[in-house]
Amino acid sequence: MSLKRKIAFNFSIAYSLIFAVVMGIIYYASYDFRKEEFLERLRDKLDFTLQFILKNENFGKEDANFDIEETEDELFHDELLIFNQHKQLLYSTVKDKKISWEQRLLYQLDQINELHIQQKDMELLGTSTQIRGEKYYIFVTAQDRTGQLKLAFLRYILVIVYFITTGFVWIFSYNFAKKLLSPLDRFTEQITEITAHKLTTKLEENKSEGELSILARAFNTMMIRINDVFQSQKEFTASASHEIRTPLTRIAFQLQNLSNKSDLAPGLRATLLNVTNDIDQLSHLTSSLILLTQFDRENIQQVFKEERIDEIIFDAYETILKNYPNLYLDFKIDESQEPTLIIHGIRSLLEVVFINLFKNAALYSENSEVAVSIQEKPAELRISMSNRGAAIPTEDRKKLFEAFSRGQNAKNIEGSGLGLKIVQRILEYHQAHIYYTSQAKKIHVFTLIFPIYPINQ
Repeated sequence: MSLKRKIAFNFSIAYSLIFAVVMGIIYYASYDFRKEEFLERLRDKLDFTLQFILKNENFGKEDANFDIEETEDELFHDELLIFNQHKQLLYSTVKDKKISWEQRLLYQLDQINELHIQQKDMELLGTSTQIRGEKYYIFVTAQDRTGQLKLAFLRYILVIVYFITTGFVWIFSYNFAKKLLSPLDRFTEQITEITAHKLTTKLEENKSEGELSILARAFNTMMIRINDVFQSQKEFTASASHEIRTPLTRIAFQLQNLSNKSDLAPGLRATLLNVTNDIDQLSHLTSSLILLTQFDRENIQQVFKEERIDEIIFDAYETILKNYPNLYLDFKIDESQEPTLIIHGIRSLLEVVFINLFKNAALYSENSEVAVSIQEKPAELRISMSNRGAAIPTEDRKKLFEAFSRGQNAKNIEGSGLGLKIVQRILEYHQAHIYYTSQAKKIHVFTLIFPIYPINQ
């Protein structure tokens, strides 16, 4: 769960719980108020009945006829029952239906002065009193229709308000958290664009002293320090490579002059040739290191030009033939899409890509043959280079494009282990990709994919 969702979720849950408690308190306070208010009305009814009994001296005597008048506060569905001290019914307002009561209620009033019972919508209030030496039990029942309707309406309003308000708060809290953390989203986008070649990217800083501004300034400071370290490493590598390449060139020149002498013994000439090959390998290694450091310059895409990929491939092939004259090239172009074969990039660097790939084919191919096929699609240009050679172990395939990595099949072959790494680095600058696949046990295929639209678009 993302940070913005956590903030919105926790805030909304907290609000929902607190608001639910508040709504519950309001409802139960109203419930108790209605109950107490209606209980007072029932007590008024009882008091009125007691006053009537006190005023009517003939109440309770046989053959006495009397009617208890209604109070001004007329109750809904009210019924009045009066019992004597023998727990016999003396008076009832119940008409047209059988009168029934629970005898246990009368005995309960012997223990307490007042009894209140609520059964569904009906409420009962009973009391016992001594009047003129006689004990009377008085019960009044009624229904608080108005109070119940008001309470039901309040419950309906509270539920509706709760769900509407809670839904609004959930939406508001998510949008608020999203807006509050939007700088983090921008930071994430900018950080994901940072690569080893784009270490000068800075996050947007504000003058405020907020946490995000402090984080942005701290991150920018860290990137400046990292960039300084990278620049120091590149400068050291470039300087060391230049310093090493110069004496290597002089040594190679002197060895070549020495090997041209006619009076050299055959064994010495072979030794000089081996030393010259070692010097060439060291020179190639230093040139590769210099080339790697030069790639880490920004804005390289500003010097890209339109180039024909077939011309670059043939120029690279002609270059590699000088050292490997037996390498045979099988070149094919898929003409079903009327290809233009134009890409955008730096010609000299792209030639290095194909020179290294041709060199690998010459070194590791069993029959000194490499097949190149080009297929152009609406948005990309695909180049496949395949050759037959010894199988590459699965564990070595994962390290093909790592610097100074050499597989088991390269133990007896001279090389620096930088060729494919340089190829990958050059292609990255051209927004291109390279993949290795093995179609059969001894068929190796390198697939290069170039975008055919202008790089700056």
